Amino acid sequence: MVTQGYRDYMKSERWKAKRQQVFAHYGKRCYACRKYAKVLHVHHLTYARLGREAIGDLIPLCVPCHREVTRVYKRNRRRGLRRVTMEFVKFKRKSLEK
Repeated sequence: MVTQGYRDYMKSERWKAKRQQVFAHYGKRCYACRKYAKVLHVHHLTYARLGREAIGDLIPLCVPCHREVTRVYKRNRRRGLRRVTMEFVKFKRKSLEK
């Protein structure tokens, strides 16, 4: 469930600055499929430090990859968001090598 506090944070200048740090660190392409996209989301690997995230808590994902990670996670919550995301990234990158 998305809270009002989360929505407010996503609209804040602090989040905008954090997004820019993520793009400076990872570049402006999807961490999973490695494609450059006009629209990139910054995906949380954990919400434990929401508002004070470390760069390692965030990765850029294109809209299709972000949608797929969210779909897979909703069916496998007990495995954890970071684990589900990184398994998706590994699978996606491996499928691109073929």
